[in-house]
Amino acid sequence: MRRARCLLRLQHSCVTLRAVARLTSILASAWIFALAAGPAQAQAEIKVNDTTFMKVGFLLQTWADWQELASADGTTTTGYAQNLFIRRFRLFLSGQIVKDVVFFYQNDNSNLGKNKASATALATGFNTLDAYAMWKIVPEFQLQAGLFYVPMGRNVLTASSSTLTLDTGPTSSLSSTQTQSTNGFRDTGFGATGFFLDDHLQYRVGVFSGERLPGSQDSPRYAARVQYEFFDTETGYLHQGYFYQGTNLGGKKILTIGAGSDNQGDYHAYAADAFADIPTGSGDAATGSVHWFHYDGE
Repeated sequence: MRRARCLLRLQHSCVTLRAVARLTSILASAWIFALAAGPAQAQAEIKVNDTTFMKVGFLLQTWADWQELASADGTTTTGYAQNLFIRRFRLFLSGQIVKDVVFFYQNDNSNLGKNKASATALATGFNTLDAYAMWKIVPEFQLQAGLFYVPMGRNVLTASSSTLTLDTGPTSSLSSTQTQSTNGFRDTGFGATGFFLDDHLQYRVGVFSGERLPGSQDSPRYAARVQYEFFDTETGYLHQGYFYQGTNLGGKKILTIGAGSDNQGDYHAYAADAFADIPTGSGDAATGSVHWFHYDGE
């Protein structure tokens, strides 16, 4: 319980420091059968043999949201809109088909009950977030195909279950609509990733569908990211660094710097970031991050 209380305190502090005009608290968060960073005993596994298996899990986050309302002229406040809703409900499937060929599938039903003015507030349905396969040829070169994150900024690539902030930063995937990205800066395409220097240096590159306009000869979308880990590394057998952790709750000593680029036609975007998650003892940690984004073009 100590770790959970610490996490909520840090979230509240983040809201105060950033002067966000709403107070949101996560009342309950269930990370059951975790696929990214949970202990082995917290996973449900269907195993055929050592080379063919599948893991199943789900994530549930329920929120209480008090959002401050402004007057018509914007000069004063008129109280708070109070919402109780399900921020995220996700189902996961991951596993290995044959030796060194793995897959990951994740869907999401979000913001259930947040806006009951909508007839579909409690029945929006599931949307596919990730659906990809990866061939792990060697640690330095692994091929990826399907629907997955466009590799640019760390804030977008952080697992939702582990962030200290209330949500992904609003500027992190600002170009999602223009680039026709789906569900948090994901796109369909092919990619490669790999690790060097004892897993401290990771690169990601990809070519994606990007914006597709009727009757247009649209060029492909290209993206790349590189990240260096100064202390502990962030890898995993199935995902191989696909998700980053927003906090390790004192379990790892993480200090990283990274940079990325995203391009299609006249559109160019660049990102740089630094992240620290330093244990302070007894399961606590000092955690902070800095992100910079630049968008240019239409």
